[in-house]
Amino acid sequence: MPTILVKRSDGTSVRMSLDEFKKMKMSNSTQILGSSPAPEPPKAEKAPEASKPEPVRDEIKEKADEIRRKIREDIKKMEAEDMTAEAKKSVQTAPKGNAWGSDDHKSLLDDEFHKEMPVLVREGEHILARTAPVKDVFMNEAEYEAKKNEPKPGMRIEKPRSVFDNRSKFDRNATAKNIRLMEEPSILQNKKPPAPRSIMPSPRPLAPKPVIQDVKPPKVEKQTMGPVDELLKFTLDDFRRLGRNTEESAVKLREKFKYLESDSFLMFMDGVEAWYNSPLYRQYQEVISKSLMNRMSVADILSGVSAKTDLKLEEFKAILKLNQSFY
Repeated sequence: MPTILVKRSDGTSVRMSLDEFKKMKMSNSTQILGSSPAPEPPKAEKAPEASKPEPVRDEIKEKADEIRRKIREDIKKMEAEDMTAEAKKSVQTAPKGNAWGSDDHKSLLDDEFHKEMPVLVREGEHILARTAPVKDVFMNEAEYEAKKNEPKPGMRIEKPRSVFDNRSKFDRNATAKNIRLMEEPSILQNKKPPAPRSIMPSPRPLAPKPVIQDVKPPKVEKQTMGPVDELLKFTLDDFRRLGRNTEESAVKLREKFKYLESDSFLMFMDGVEAWYNSPLYRQYQEVISKSLMNRMSVADILSGVSAKTDLKLEEFKAILKLNQSFY
């Protein structure tokens, strides 16, 4: 008999027949070496995945659909109730024994209900044609009235006479004159004398408006002056006040520049620049320009000078020596 090798649970291996193996298998669980497949390795248990929460949107949508469905059902019920109520009301209000008429089944939109009715014209009434021009309306009316008032043949129409027709022509003229005479005084009394014409006075010339000038503050001059400011505003009168004669005035003016030079050379240069811009130095320049333009000597120009505000020849020479001493 064919035998197979069977491994027991205690670790030993035994050969046995197939019948014995079946019996053993029924009682105990064994493993067949060689013929049975290799046992699979234990699989690692996976952690249970967290179930994803179902979207809330679907629940809201379902609830909304359910609410809509209920509303539609309620509306249908209400419409059905209204229809039944109207039908009952129409049955109650309908008169008893009222049968359908012959025209009840016809629509009011049919042409039978919209036929043109003929215009009934009274005899003797004038009606304007639709095509008649508007401009001749009054003429047509007048002709119609004239024809209407014409006497028919065989008939005589007498006009009613007034009381005044029985009077003679003389009486008529007299009464007309009396009426005029009676009316004239009342007309004259009602008439008012013409109002006198008002003469408009000639327009008077308007007085000129006063000229308004802005108030300007006075010019503020420096009350305290330094040596440089003094040289900037140095005039001929200031030069003459320095001494009794021209030589003494020139010496004192030269001393002013020496004081500036001893204090600071920069102040000396500022003083010289201020001297060149002074009114006295400009007056000195005017004398030189006149001599050059007229081709005359300075002595000839200054000899004819008699005004007190003009330079003299001695003063001109003193200023010339002062300018030469600077450089």
